[in-house]
Amino acid sequence: MSGERDERWVLFALAAIAVGYFIFLKHDVIQLDRALIRKLGSAIPYGAAPLFAVLSAIWKKRKAAEARRQWDEGALREGIVREETGVNVRFVNGKRTRPFRADVRLTRAAFYVFDKSGKRDPMRFVINLESVNELGVFDARLDRKGGGPVTVTVRIVGKAKMGVELTSINPEGWWVDIRRALRLSSDPRFSDLIDSDTAE
Repeated sequence: MSGERDERWVLFALAAIAVGYFIFLKHDVIQLDRALIRKLGSAIPYGAAPLFAVLSAIWKKRKAAEARRQWDEGALREGIVREETGVNVRFVNGKRTRPFRADVRLTRAAFYVFDKSGKRDPMRFVINLESVNELGVFDARLDRKGGGPVTVTVRIVGKAKMGVELTSINPEGWWVDIRRALRLSSDPRFSDLIDSDTAE
């Protein structure tokens, strides 16, 4: 709903700018105070930056929504193995980034991450990586942070190396399903469950 309010605000602002520009062009015909016109004109640069930022955010959200719609259709064709909504996700690539809420999905062909805020493009990591120009799932591991909850980190390789850390209600289930998809051992006795205090 907040996105809809943003869009209405942007449309109103664009209409106001168009009217202001028309008045500026016709100021000789329409009798207006020139000082007032100059003041209004001087305020335009201050409003342009936030207006551009909102327009950019709306465009990015719509682009992400369209990509998700297409990938939702693709995921149904691939066969959904596991999915979970509202998961805390964090990228790990040498340093830990700030977590965000996401919907995550595992199919027979790929692992998907959809940022619920729409700020990040939907992400798709293939299961069987065939090209270094792609990003693919290499492995998964279970971690426990200083006695905290167990998380699963999906290890990504390809054109970049990183991890996608999930704080899931069932991290062991994700670990098992990802390892099975990769045709690796999924026996929980052999999970590399470690305490992250000693990990990177």
